[in-house]
Amino acid sequence: MTYCRKISRIILLFLLCTVLFHSNSQALAGEPEKKIVRDVTGKTILVPEIPKRIISLQDDASELIYALGAADQLIGVNENCTSQFFLQDREKIPAITVSNISKITALKADLVIADPAAEKDSLQLLKKKGIPVFLFDCNKTEELSKNIKLLGIALGKETAAEEYTDINDKYISLIKTRTKNLSANERPRVYLEADNDYITLNLNDDKSKLVQLAGGLNIASEKRFKTMSFVDNKWIIAKNPSIIIKYVDNVSNSGFSETMLKNKKEGMLARTNWKNIEAVKNDKIYLLTCDICRGPRYAIGLAYMAKWLHPELFSDLDPDAFYQEINQNFYGQQLNLASVYPYNEIEVQEQSQIPANVK
Repeated sequence: MTYCRKISRIILLFLLCTVLFHSNSQALAGEPEKKIVRDVTGKTILVPEIPKRIISLQDDASELIYALGAADQLIGVNENCTSQFFLQDREKIPAITVSNISKITALKADLVIADPAAEKDSLQLLKKKGIPVFLFDCNKTEELSKNIKLLGIALGKETAAEEYTDINDKYISLIKTRTKNLSANERPRVYLEADNDYITLNLNDDKSKLVQLAGGLNIASEKRFKTMSFVDNKWIIAKNPSIIIKYVDNVSNSGFSETMLKNKKEGMLARTNWKNIEAVKNDKIYLLTCDICRGPRYAIGLAYMAKWLHPELFSDLDPDAFYQEINQNFYGQQLNLASVYPYNEIEVQEQSQIPANVK
């Protein structure tokens, strides 16, 4: 037994010396140190200890790189990036294909972040050229915190990722705990509408799942509805929802404004016979922009929904304070707070084009 222990110690010492020698050799040669990380698909990748020339082709990842304090490491973003106005000064990269990866290689990226749905052949070609590819998405809300932490490890921003997820998880846990045992009769009937008028969302849509978590009942819960379905005005009136929530997209990257959201609400109020709907009678029509209903900031949208659906149950919940906490601690006060209408206590701020990241 003693002999075996000695042999084990000798082998362990040898391996340790080998690792140290390799690390010192890299340092002497001027090569960046490397580390092994795992992406959201479970694959392991060898990346620089601290990536310094990151290209992100995944919008949520781009936002998180900024929020976690690694904005100075980000040199390029997806050319169709529409939500991260604070990253518009970065190099624009077209959708990745085998025929157009030359721009990525020319920029000498040391890490590329892409969506798992990206073209497989092009990703493989990048790997062959020695550029590590980290796959990332925020499609599953139940895996969001885990995925953000994986990204934080890859960026060398583990502490910031922990802080970001801790704040979000605190609010999510509070809301889930208070709504999980609500009966069907205790859940208000909610009509969800997409940015396009009369397009509703069924239970398979992530934004619809927020209604369930917030303690509501989606009136389009029948199986006959697709993820997004056109509904007739008469159907909405017959269902008589007690709360109406409309999601607003920012597809033009023009930003949101109080006037824009107000006009959308007034257009809804003017629809034929809507004055007879319970939600309209009680002035319970709300608008949320999609940037706080999905992706890294979905917990903010969830907090607003919980407050709207159950004001008594969440009398101690302040969604405005939560939004401002995230904005101040991670985005350097650069988020456009015109994401909710009607507003509560939020003071709308003008967007800054090239802000400094305070993290």
